[in-house]
Amino acid sequence: MANCARSDRKLVATFTALIGFSRSYFAYILRTTSLADNSIRPTNLFEASYASCFCLEVPVYAALRQSIQKQLPVLMRILSFMLGGLQAAETFMNTTVLSFQRFAFLDFEASSLDRNSWPIEVGLSWIDDRRKIQTFESLIRPAPHWSEDAWSEASALVHNIPRSELETAPHVEVVAAGLLKALGGRIALSDAPPFERRWLDQLLGAAGVTSHVQIEDFEAITLSAFSPRALDFLYERLERVVAPHRAGPDSARFAKGWLAGMRVEEET
Repeated sequence: MANCARSDRKLVATFTALIGFSRSYFAYILRTTSLADNSIRPTNLFEASYASCFCLEVPVYAALRQSIQKQLPVLMRILSFMLGGLQAAETFMNTTVLSFQRFAFLDFEASSLDRNSWPIEVGLSWIDDRRKIQTFESLIRPAPHWSEDAWSEASALVHNIPRSELETAPHVEVVAAGLLKALGGRIALSDAPPFERRWLDQLLGAAGVTSHVQIEDFEAITLSAFSPRALDFLYERLERVVAPHRAGPDSARFAKGWLAGMRVEEET
């Protein structure tokens, strides 16, 4: 597995890239911003501090802020993606030596991708002490208050789970208990954390469970955890295993990728 020194260099490189991006983006905005109104002043101490961080005059930053507000939706999406990677890297950095036993791989299938969609299947895979992949998977019987309007036949064609099959699936209380037991306090990795978080919260909420599960981005943690050579083998393995769009096999697919990367690290 990757050592702390290598992760230090990667984290520094990530921060450098973020600062470089910010400077370039703000410089572009600055060139297109009118500073004719010299009465513009920062609205709070944060503006003054942030202005000095990017070597800008305070009035310039205040004008810059007004211009950026017009482009805020796009900017926030970009920064959210980048900061998500930094937060995941911080999770990795909090561990002196990354232990594969601290992580599991989480995946849900859902009724649709709508805002009101609900989970219909969950899969959780992890690598045990014997370097074997273990998987917990279960269909989920919909809770009574989950809206049928969020069921999509188009999504059903992808995961191939008929709505009728869910009528005999385990209740949310049973699934939630089994999932948390299998998770055992591990950090859950996902290739789509916002979706997994929403569906996990729906499942636990319907089951009356208040336990908090930490979910991190699979890509960010993986890039921080493995050497370039190991990453080659890891992603080659992922590409060879087709995602069947079923929660159990999809979560096991990520575990298989990590296992391939671990074997390369152990050889070097």
